[in-house]
Amino acid sequence: MNQTRRYTLESSNNLDGMWTNVSGFAGIVGMGQTVSYAFTATPEPQFFRLRVWITP
Repeated sequence: MNQTRRYTLESSNNLDGMWTNVSGFAGIVGMGQTVSYAFTATPEPQFFRLRVWITP
């Protein structure tokens, strides 16, 4: 059985707030590659989390 690991980078300006997908970084198929994200600093806080799941 082949399974695929997928990754989505999400961001929010409030840990208790709504999380949204970072454009271009949603549902990335893991194939052993390195993926990096460079963001522009803003005066308000920015939080990021990585969501990982496996699909059949």
